[in-house]
Amino acid sequence: MKLRQLSIKCMYTPLLLVLVAAATAAFSARINPLLGVHPNRLVAYRAAVASGSDDIAATFACLDGSRSISVSSLNDDYCDCDDGSDEAGTSACSDVKFYCQNKNHIGAEIPSSRVNDGICDPECCDGSDEYSGLIQCENVCEKIGAEFKRKQREKMHLLSKGLKIKHDYIAHAKKARADRKIKMKDLDAQVYNLTARIDELKVVKDQAELYEAHLNALRAQQTAEANQQILPDRIARCNERKQMLRGDVSFLNERVLELQRILDNFMGLKYVEEGAAYEALLRDKPVLQQTAQRYEDFKEQWKVTGTGSESVVTLEEELVEDTSLTNLPEKMSRCLDRKGVLRGNVEFLNARVLELQAILDAFMGLRDVEDLAAYEVLLRDKPILQQTAHRYESFKSQWKADGSGGRESTVTLEDEPADEAAALTVITASDAIVDLNDPCVDPAASIWSCISTSVLGLSKSGFGLLTYPTRWPGWAKIRSNLRNPFVRLSRSEEDELLRKDAGRARTRLSEVENEKRELEQKLDEVKRKDSLDTGLQGEWDKIADECISIDSFEYNYSICFLGDATQTPKNGGGGTNLGKFSRWGPRAGNTLLGKYHYMMFENGQHCWNGPHRSVEVAFECGPENKILTVSEPSKCEYAMRVQSPAVCDEKMLADEKRVGGDDSADSAHAEL
Repeated sequence: MKLRQLSIKCMYTPLLLVLVAAATAAFSARINPLLGVHPNRLVAYRAAVASGSDDIAATFACLDGSRSISVSSLNDDYCDCDDGSDEAGTSACSDVKFYCQNKNHIGAEIPSSRVNDGICDPECCDGSDEYSGLIQCENVCEKIGAEFKRKQREKMHLLSKGLKIKHDYIAHAKKARADRKIKMKDLDAQVYNLTARIDELKVVKDQAELYEAHLNALRAQQTAEANQQILPDRIARCNERKQMLRGDVSFLNERVLELQRILDNFMGLKYVEEGAAYEALLRDKPVLQQTAQRYEDFKEQWKVTGTGSESVVTLEEELVEDTSLTNLPEKMSRCLDRKGVLRGNVEFLNARVLELQAILDAFMGLRDVEDLAAYEVLLRDKPILQQTAHRYESFKSQWKADGSGGRESTVTLEDEPADEAAALTVITASDAIVDLNDPCVDPAASIWSCISTSVLGLSKSGFGLLTYPTRWPGWAKIRSNLRNPFVRLSRSEEDELLRKDAGRARTRLSEVENEKRELEQKLDEVKRKDSLDTGLQGEWDKIADECISIDSFEYNYSICFLGDATQTPKNGGGGTNLGKFSRWGPRAGNTLLGKYHYMMFENGQHCWNGPHRSVEVAFECGPENKILTVSEPSKCEYAMRVQSPAVCDEKMLADEKRVGGDDSADSAHAEL
């Protein structure tokens, strides 16, 4: 710009004006009449020039048809035609283009006002715009052309590589569509078969539950009958054991109280000694201080007072049960519950006895820390200590607390008979008096075999079981046949087992139902993929749901083709939904490239005081799928430039061939 301004200023000098006028007049006489003419218009000029070489009166028709002028007026630096078409090689006319041939590169046009302006225009790399001699412009077209061709070859290489990948995408789409058709057909068949199997298993389950209900009823009846024989004896034994436990509780209560009295006697020491003397004694004999403190803690924990204590158990009066044979399970249950409470009482009192003995054992350790003479002097001097030691020695001797014979001071709880609790449970299958081979019980057997077997059995017994019809297992068989009269069950080995195991039948039905749901989900996904608009030739099929991302300032942006678009802070935090794929085509208007060069992601997270977020993705050809740029031209309306092989096509190669010449295009086609 500075050079151009300097040149303009210089042109205003009188000397320069004279020189320019002289140079122009000299060149005007010998300017090629075809100079500056675009190749597309050369035909009209050449015809006029050719005729002018033979006929001095030859004319040139202005391209706008306004008039005809002499051929000698072409490029004479005077504007004769209204459209300036007679001065393609000079700056005489405004709004005219000068064509630079730029041999070894690409021809270009510049405004004719730049012709002979003393500046080397870069568009005219051959310097043909400065022919007046005012400035010498170097012809650099060969160098520029070589660099341009190199870049063009690289571009053609990338285009051809992208187009090759697109061909692979299209081939994949054809195969994928065929595979999906086969898969949908196969999944449809599997779902159909599982539906039929579920119907079968529902009937099998019903049969098994009838079988289970029948067995439970028989077992309950047999349990009731067995209870009438077993429970009276077991209730009697339970009551005996309960009385024994009551005796243990009473015994242990006495032991706890006895030990507490011994310790209460010891605690009387502080009442017979003067306060200062008592404190001095405790400081001098740490064993005595520890004994006093531990017993004080015991009394505080178990609220031991002069009127009562929680360290012992108050026995309640036992409920007197009637001796009738009615409500035997309830009676047995109450006895077991009460016995459990008494066992807990025994365990509690055992712990209190041992706790009190531990305190007194620590007191008796006094003789181990004192020499014998000092210990005996202490006992003679402090009669309460002597009484405490003597009474605990007597307790241990009496209740085997010292390892000698006699009853122990605690109670060893024996394991309770296991058959007591078992008496309240349903008799197991191994104990049940149920014939599992009875056709009336077996759901796989026919109703006729059930009836014939039952009649035969009654006849052999002389029809002596008058109550049999009321509990005949064949009733469930009849109800089942009335409920499903037309069902034809498979006789597979699995079904035969399931009919006699309701739990397994229910589990198996649930498994098959889950399997069907999973297959239906797979089928829905295949149908969804098959229904997607994946381009004119299915070129987007292979990369549907593939995701790519880019870091831009403080955010990471990602899109999944035909899926979602998101924005995530790079420093952590939740992502923002920018929208879901909604349609092909740009945000607004049409495009010459075709709608499959744009994806719209819409209805994203609502923008505060603005629209729902959305993204317009504009694609350009390239050998890989990647985001090139992200911008936000309007509030919460994003724009992305994305490279993808899916938008490459032959037309792009043809266009580049026209721009770059045949050599680059030929190499690209050879690569393809």
